[in-house]
Amino acid sequence: MQYVAGIDVGSRTTKCVILDADGRIVGQAIETTGAFLSQAAERALTAALRAAGLTRADLIYIASTGWGRYQVPFRDVQITDITCHARGAVYLYPATRTVLDIGAQNTRAIRVEPNGRVRAFRMNNRCAAGAGRFLERTAAALEVPLEEMGAWALRSQHPERISSICAVLAESEVINLVSHEARIEDILAGVHQALVERIASLVRQVGAEPELTLTGGVAQNVGMVHMLRQYLGMEVRVSPLAVYAGAIGAALLGWNRVRRLRWGSLPAGVRPLTVQDAPRIAEIDAVLTGSPPDPDRWAQRLRAYTAWGEPALGYETDGQLVGYALGFIRGREFGLPDRSGWVEGIGVDPRYQHRGIGRVLLEAVLTYFRNAGVREVYTLIPEAWRNLGTFFQAMAFQPASLTCLRLELTESRVTSDESRVTGNG
Repeated sequence: MQYVAGIDVGSRTTKCVILDADGRIVGQAIETTGAFLSQAAERALTAALRAAGLTRADLIYIASTGWGRYQVPFRDVQITDITCHARGAVYLYPATRTVLDIGAQNTRAIRVEPNGRVRAFRMNNRCAAGAGRFLERTAAALEVPLEEMGAWALRSQHPERISSICAVLAESEVINLVSHEARIEDILAGVHQALVERIASLVRQVGAEPELTLTGGVAQNVGMVHMLRQYLGMEVRVSPLAVYAGAIGAALLGWNRVRRLRWGSLPAGVRPLTVQDAPRIAEIDAVLTGSPPDPDRWAQRLRAYTAWGEPALGYETDGQLVGYALGFIRGREFGLPDRSGWVEGIGVDPRYQHRGIGRVLLEAVLTYFRNAGVREVYTLIPEAWRNLGTFFQAMAFQPASLTCLRLELTESRVTSDESRVTGNG
């Protein structure tokens, strides 16, 4: 089994996540960043490997992201944190269309496609008063544990007003309120409300759409989550893994990079499939065949293709997967040449047919076969699927000298055969 690590080096904490080829998290760790960013990345990676029961030799790729992504000397690629948080949020909640990432240093509102691709984003363009650092400074000034300040704020009955947008000036306001004997919970509620108002402005600017997912360290603040829901008037999804969203996205995009390197150049819109694509492929297959969707069966098939390294490709447009093609290489079966290619399946969402998508997908699979030394390619087509037969003939496929035979194994036949073998017939 091979693995990819994603490392998110933030200004306050450094997170690492390790994913297997199916996109499953097998190890994770979080460390305080401190002054030496490369050492923090090393510590987080070591801890995540230990949690997964792996060694560095098990990793085939390392992707870094975050504020200190360039300070990871052992990385294979660095990816912007906006891109990674968008992808990580969709991994955590597939229906995500808006991501709100509130970290220590920055706040970002991101609108995303169904596949996690960024459509638009806005960032706080002032000092840390628009991010988690504002909360940290306030907690320190009030001598309240950072992890408890959200719960304190929710106990307030009369929140104080914090007007400054600068973290330093806002801290002065807080100290002034303390000197006037304002209640701690009222001050904290005012601080949270001030931050929520600034964040809500970013959300409006980006044109938020439900579902909204919160990522970053501030997602652990119950007061912020509650006030965001009230102020925005919409549900805010928060995963227990919200703080790891950037690292998860980096690892997922790292796997995409690995697969593309294996394939070489792919046509525009075409990418390798992963197990996470199973639900969408099941939807397309159900429409094409009239059978009930079976995402588990497709996940099993895609898992096998990943393990074998066989061609499994998808086509994306309008931010979603709309087509797929699967192939494999076999040798000396049915008296065929030593290496023969088989197109096991191909399908395109009916709403996107007649645009050349199927042709592009099939050509990509055929290119894989050519590069692997295959000279003959075969497929099987049910007689009822005449349109598919016409498609393959248009791609220069011809009838082969093979006969497809079928035997239905009924229960009575199996019982009879077993009786003869055991001598009890």
